[in-house]
Amino acid sequence: MVHELTLPTEEFIARVIDHIPDARLHGVRYAGLLSPRTKRVRYTAFLRLLGQLRPRKVCRFRWSTSLILTFGVDPLRDSQGNRLIWSYRIPPRLNAETRAP
Repeated sequence: MVHELTLPTEEFIARVIDHIPDARLHGVRYAGLLSPRTKRVRYTAFLRLLGQLRPRKVCRFRWSTSLILTFGVDPLRDSQGNRLIWSYRIPPRLNAETRAP
């Protein structure tokens, strides 16, 4: 059942503030049907009852593929088109200001 309610601004904010946890207070993120343990076991049956399909996993691009698709430039190729290979990491140079005592 849905009820539509018009509230003055102050009362609306007071009701919303009740849902904000205090500083450094941990709360439960997922409970019930969407808790991780329940989701693993019963999620498929839950979706079947709703008449929905399981959403496909998001296919994430590697950072280099993302740059190729966005800017048309492969960051792993040099100016002659040769593939760059990783050899070693250069450690940061420490100067007098950045050294720990």
